[in-house]
Amino acid sequence: MPQAGPLGSSSMAVINKKVKTVVVLFSAVAVWFVARSPSSPSLSSLFQTPEEAQGFAGFEFVRLCIAALTGFAVYAAASLLLELHSDEMLYHKEVEIVKRRKPSSLPKVPVEGFPSSINPATDLAEKTIFLTGATGFLGKIVLEKILRDIPKIKNIIVLVRSTPKDGQTRKDAACERFEKDVLSTPVFKKLKETFGDKFNDYIAQKTTVVAGDLGDKKMCMDDSDFGISQEVDVIIHCAANTRFDDPVKKMVQSNVVGSVNVIEFAKILKKSPPVSYVSTAYSNSNIADHILERQYPLPFDAQKMADAILSSDESSADTTFAGAMEFFPNQYTFSKALAEACVFQARGNVRVAVVRPTVIGPTMKEPFPGWIDTIFGAGMSIAAIATATPTKIPGRGDCIIDFVPADLVVNTIIVNTTCLVKSETYGATMVPIYHSGTGHLNPVTLHNSINSVLEHSRNDTSGMFPKSPKFSPDDPSWWRLWFLFRYLVPVKIGSLLADNVAAPLGLRGLLRHYYSASRSEKQLDRLKKFTKAFYTFWMTTWVFDMSNVVDMENHLESEARDRFYTNPKILVWHDWWKAYVDRMAEILLEKKARWKAREEASKAKRD
Repeated sequence: MPQAGPLGSSSMAVINKKVKTVVVLFSAVAVWFVARSPSSPSLSSLFQTPEEAQGFAGFEFVRLCIAALTGFAVYAAASLLLELHSDEMLYHKEVEIVKRRKPSSLPKVPVEGFPSSINPATDLAEKTIFLTGATGFLGKIVLEKILRDIPKIKNIIVLVRSTPKDGQTRKDAACERFEKDVLSTPVFKKLKETFGDKFNDYIAQKTTVVAGDLGDKKMCMDDSDFGISQEVDVIIHCAANTRFDDPVKKMVQSNVVGSVNVIEFAKILKKSPPVSYVSTAYSNSNIADHILERQYPLPFDAQKMADAILSSDESSADTTFAGAMEFFPNQYTFSKALAEACVFQARGNVRVAVVRPTVIGPTMKEPFPGWIDTIFGAGMSIAAIATATPTKIPGRGDCIIDFVPADLVVNTIIVNTTCLVKSETYGATMVPIYHSGTGHLNPVTLHNSINSVLEHSRNDTSGMFPKSPKFSPDDPSWWRLWFLFRYLVPVKIGSLLADNVAAPLGLRGLLRHYYSASRSEKQLDRLKKFTKAFYTFWMTTWVFDMSNVVDMENHLESEARDRFYTNPKILVWHDWWKAYVDRMAEILLEKKARWKAREEASKAKRD
């Protein structure tokens, strides 16, 4: 079983605990040394009269204060150096991992069984699709696109996980969530404008909500919903846990077990429908440089690794399996690598085709430019740039940042799904794999991305962004020095003053009026987590080959190419960044309004 290396979180915790003990002892020695020198007898001999001694009575107090401050200074300096050293070791490890990733020499694998022509609008007519992940960002757009541009679709069975309230059935709870979290979102604005009062009738005619989740091979559905699913022609599996910082055991349960259960679900359905599986391009981020649209072997058996993680304790799994995850940026990409490999092992006679998006951003054109539903994930980095919080990041300005508009990903998924339905040989032997990104055909660097976001945020009229924001990538070594004096030193000194000076003197309340140690510590912690989440992506250039996507585009009928566009060459970065910043301002304004409403409600309750 892979073990954590010398810089694992468990090892660092032990080192920190031991060194902090030494720091406290050293600080105590410093206090004692200053307090005893010069000694009290020699001091008393300096004064010849009681008046002189009384006149200098405050000296002892002053000297003791100096001793205490000296000890505090030693403790503060040592604590800061220790924390900086811990961060230094972790960032040094990341830099070393970037250097140690190796390119692959495996050859390209061509797609077999392409239909002679592809047009989703006609080829998916009268077909039934089973869709997972419809309540997520990408799944919503997939559902909307099918309903809008494939009007002759027979049925879309939407799997929705729900928690029934008192007196509610699972089905009712699922339908309620579908209405609230899917149909009520702005992504369906265009469809509502098209159908007007008949929108709900159209949705009822074309979609069927089933209550369940990916917990078992029947999708945890009751017999009635499972019976409805027997007519499925193809499955689109979009559901995934995309949080970077969730424990690895939780990620494996969601992304690996859930995906394998989708394959097993397909096997027990009457038509054994093929599966259009949405993975991530970063499932192969353990490889350097140019990554092809093919399966890459992992250095261990994926199913055995997944079983080992699932049988481990969640609190220690991240440390126990740190060696296996070493070359992956986070637990999410590692879990998706495992999921892909396990799906390939489990598929049997089920035909599978994979779409690997890069970093998914707002839509480029459809259903309207700039739509995204959250600032989490990739949106956090854009919000940080636009608000200049912080003003620097560790990264390379020439690093290619592989953002991809969501509608390009959605079209790739739908065209891939169409190929599975139209050709019986497509995906029968080799699994077709498609990267959906921009770095290969229309790259943009970190430096250019930052400049575009800053330009548009300066011109924004919402008032959510500073008028003269400054934000830049920096060499990791210089960035660590800047981070030390800009954030770490002020926050740590403030916290030490609050705990060791203000609290004993009863001045914590007064200090809190000017400085909140707990709030500053939380902000510092968020900044560290933010940097850790995106550090590898700011430092590393992966080029995800899109030759298969180009081949797929060449098989599209001319009528379908404009409607189901998949090639990122049509993307105009300047316009896309503007739409992104505009949407980000809307989200921040909405959050501010909700926060203000909560504050007013809380104030009214207190009054």
